[in-house]
Amino acid sequence: MELFVPSASRNGAKLKEDVKAYLSKDIDDYQTDHLKLLGNEVSRSRSSPIYGEGYGDIKDWEDLNRLPAIGYDNLDRAFKEHGLERSLLVPADRYYHTSGYTGVSKRIYYTASDVEWMANNYALFGYLIGMRPAMTAWNIAGEEPLVSGPTLANAGEVLGLDILSTLLAQDTDLRRAVSKASRVDRFDIMAGTPLLFYIIGRMAHDPDYLRSMIERAAHNNYHFPGPLAKLVSHLMMVGMDLEDLKRNVRNVRLAITYAEPLSPYLKGLGDYYPQMKAYDVLGSTECPLIASQYRFAQDGLQLFLPGMVAEIADPRDVATSKKNGTPLKAIPWPDWRPGLKGELLISRPGECLPLIRYATGDLIEVLDPKCSTDIMLDDGPVAVISPSIKVMGRSVDTLDFEAQDESGNYLGCKIYSCHINEALQRSENVRWWELYDVGERPSRLVFVIIPEHSVADMETFHKDLERRLLHECNDLLGTLRIGRDLDRLQIMVVEPSAYAQIQTEIDARAKAGRSLGQLKPKHIFRYENETEFQERLKIRMR
Repeated sequence: MELFVPSASRNGAKLKEDVKAYLSKDIDDYQTDHLKLLGNEVSRSRSSPIYGEGYGDIKDWEDLNRLPAIGYDNLDRAFKEHGLERSLLVPADRYYHTSGYTGVSKRIYYTASDVEWMANNYALFGYLIGMRPAMTAWNIAGEEPLVSGPTLANAGEVLGLDILSTLLAQDTDLRRAVSKASRVDRFDIMAGTPLLFYIIGRMAHDPDYLRSMIERAAHNNYHFPGPLAKLVSHLMMVGMDLEDLKRNVRNVRLAITYAEPLSPYLKGLGDYYPQMKAYDVLGSTECPLIASQYRFAQDGLQLFLPGMVAEIADPRDVATSKKNGTPLKAIPWPDWRPGLKGELLISRPGECLPLIRYATGDLIEVLDPKCSTDIMLDDGPVAVISPSIKVMGRSVDTLDFEAQDESGNYLGCKIYSCHINEALQRSENVRWWELYDVGERPSRLVFVIIPEHSVADMETFHKDLERRLLHECNDLLGTLRIGRDLDRLQIMVVEPSAYAQIQTEIDARAKAGRSLGQLKPKHIFRYENETEFQERLKIRMR
């Protein structure tokens, strides 16, 4: 989908007032603001069965600790049992959705005022990192009902940017987006995932890279023979001006990235975007702006205090509180100290539905409770002060649930063990599988398959496994297909005897007294070091 947004700002004067108000506040002022916000939102929320009349008044942080944590499963249960009309405080104008960290698709509901509030928050952040009216921007984010594309486009309107939006709904949209961007005069700003930046930068500098991607897609998806796949790639590149695209990307000045960490890509991106200063953002469908960088290559992300209230708790306590509805003892951001680790919870306002103590699933470490970062505005330098954090992973990586579902972040998207199980269990000869995310970004994805019995025809077995993973796995964004087309997907089949190691791990867990649902080992692993992965592979292939 392609959309041009008019350059006229919807509320430029209000934005400058917001920036001035934000920078004039001391960090301690936000503690007062947040307690007042929590009091108001908890009072409003009692009419929803998600929260209920048992939610007491909030006057201090101890009052907050008397409330339980919630997750999307709590919202979903209320939606199903009581209906949307009763669960939401006011009717929704729209919803955004994505796949949750339990593998369940999430729908988060918003009013038009909520959407405008999110856009203004993102615009405030954009202004602080240097975005100004009349700059041109290429928005290559996800199409609605994903939250990223619409929120960035709406923020661009507030900022007064000239925006080219080539939002992505499926993997074939990327070629059309690149074709469109190759024919514009310039863009000062880009917004998208680090992987997209890498792919686009490499396409612009190496036409053979794009050509080979199209050839692989034509061969793998449509089974075209080699000569015909080459012809298809030639025809699909007609109309693309890759020299102009190269000139444009080399002149990009600012970028917003999200969905996966930016730092592993910085070295490679510098070769393609020599003038670009990219800023990483932590956000979600529930709260698009939680924390961000305010300085290029900044260590850690700073909380966006105007947009939400943050707490940290032990992920095991969070899981218990969500399940049983019991009070959760957590540490609010004013009491954080360097080195504190735990699961991040957020509370944020919402006309449609506020979120109170919502478990994000992100494991974080506090770097600096009062991080001060100098930035340059039009009238001189100022400091942005808020807690800085480092995202360490997902809470599901640290817990053994009775019905555990693991997830791995690959190419900016999540892959879930339940979806892989559903695809592979239909095969009569898969006893166990493991998934390895290996190497520097963009990393490669390696499936290790342990068959039930020896494979007579390995080529046919490989094709069957690939077909099931690519076409029967619930992979909404086509992540595995993109990995395959980038030549970053690998399937390895080991001997059936390798299952003896899995059985040994199961026996050890049983001996340690694990419950029945916690006996099986993990399926999904991340190895940044290739040598360590090869050592692991040697063990699995014995």
